[in-house]
Amino acid sequence: MRIHLGEIISHEVRVSLVCRGGYFEYCRLRPDPDREEGLSLFIEGEKAVFANGEPLSISYSYKSYIYAFETEAYAIKAVEPEGTLIAILRPAKILRVERRKSSRVEPAQEGPVKMTLSSAHEKAAMEAEDISPHGASFVLPGPALRFAPGSTLLIDIELPRFGTVRAHGIVRSANVRHESGSVKYGIEFSPAADFDSPLAQYAHWRTIESRDTSRGRKRPKSVLLAIKQSPEGRQAFFCSTSPVGQVADFGAFSEIISADVIDTLEDE
Repeated sequence: MRIHLGEIISHEVRVSLVCRGGYFEYCRLRPDPDREEGLSLFIEGEKAVFANGEPLSISYSYKSYIYAFETEAYAIKAVEPEGTLIAILRPAKILRVERRKSSRVEPAQEGPVKMTLSSAHEKAAMEAEDISPHGASFVLPGPALRFAPGSTLLIDIELPRFGTVRAHGIVRSANVRHESGSVKYGIEFSPAADFDSPLAQYAHWRTIESRDTSRGRKRPKSVLLAIKQSPEGRQAFFCSTSPVGQVADFGAFSEIISADVIDTLEDE
């Protein structure tokens, strides 16, 4: 967690805060020079007063994930013309959840999802690594890029049990896997598949099938989150504690969801 928080501070990642029923969009984490490994939170443009011990819910998007944690106000550090700086307690843990609009499923080994992709200059056939109504990922031998980010594609998708569907997609990412020299691509379907489409039905079926075959394994923890859309991406705040529970108008949030926690960042 120390390394992660160091990256958030050094890259000046914008974070959002819910406190006392209010939503504060423009915040930054900073080190607190007065406390060893202490944290401060700068709230841009706000002349707010926070009581010691006041509960805070903080969220931010970083790389491909949403991060969320709870903490408390420790002390007011300074009220500046540009905003308010408060010391906060170091979080006991930070939860990481996917920021995709829907969870992707992995095709079964005995029933792969085959895709044929065509662009203006390239055509390729492969199997999807994962897929959802909103997008998919796949790997092609590299290291040369065959589909550049931003490329538009015509995609024929062979779904076990549900037949072949055609979709349009946009390449959103292309990452070289140095150990194999291949390239992993991420594509977004445009528009997303309808909720009752064969693709959505396949994703739902695989979700149920995966759960049936994983009985006896430890299930991931699920948390209730209030989602807020912002220029920085999707923000997620816990619904289980008082900062979010005091929000008067949940219309300020785009949705309330139950999300599986990918993992928890904690100090050793």
